[in-house]
Amino acid sequence: VNKVGVIWNWLGNANTPELEKISVAYKKKYNEDFIFAAHWNTMNMLFQAIKNAKSTDAKTVAFALEGLTYKSPVGEVKMRKTDHQLEAPLYLGIWAKQGSKGVKYDAENTGYGFRTEAIWDAYISSQPTSCQMKRPS
Repeated sequence: VNKVGVIWNWLGNANTPELEKISVAYKKKYNEDFIFAAHWNTMNMLFQAIKNAKSTDAKTVAFALEGLTYKSPVGEVKMRKTDHQLEAPLYLGIWAKQGSKGVKYDAENTGYGFRTEAIWDAYISSQPTSCQMKRPS
């Protein structure tokens, strides 16, 4: 306790109002923790790309994803144009007792959860790529 850490794409105690609303509603409906922020971002970016492309054609949507920026519940995420790598914030969490400072919600009904210690914008962990992605013509 207070020593184990995790770096993840979101934390249940990150205290963003939108994420808290989603997490609480999911827990109430399924009695399980919401751990699908990456999937949430992926699907919402896909929906945005389809809307922007005004098409569901795979090639058209793929090109619409390139460079797309989306304001997600975890922060701003972007689809890197060069290799379609999703760049998103990272969260540092420390395992602590529920009810202690910064731990409103526990994980898996254990009475313990991750206190958010730091949030890093996507650009901090972004690495150059050597990917030479081949695009359809």
